[in-house]
Amino acid sequence: MIKQSSGRPSSKVYVSKAEDIPKVAHFAIFETSSYTTEASGEWAPGHGYPAATHNFVTYVAFTDESEFLEELKEKNATRNFGSRTFRGVKVSAPYTFEAILKAPDEKPTLTFPRD
Repeated sequence: MIKQSSGRPSSKVYVSKAEDIPKVAHFAIFETSSYTTEASGEWAPGHGYPAATHNFVTYVAFTDESEFLEELKEKNATRNFGSRTFRGVKVSAPYTFEAILKAPDEKPTLTFPRD
């Protein structure tokens, strides 16, 4: 469990798969980063990969708004470090659906629950 500097348990969740996304309204920070790889195989042309830039996005979710705002302030203070940009958003709630499987001669249906 992650703890805040105050010693309280943190609401911060590092999302690496869909199951990690909170199922309730929450706040999120999306951050983009990139890194560049050099061409490999320069010493043996045709036997490597070309130079490339790799981009990726990280998603950190918070259920505590004050903790979310504190993290945004900290990221803004270190904004000029590296090739990283970020956005803070409020997520009302993830959209879910339910698949209902039927016999082979019937069409499957999808239902979208409403709260």
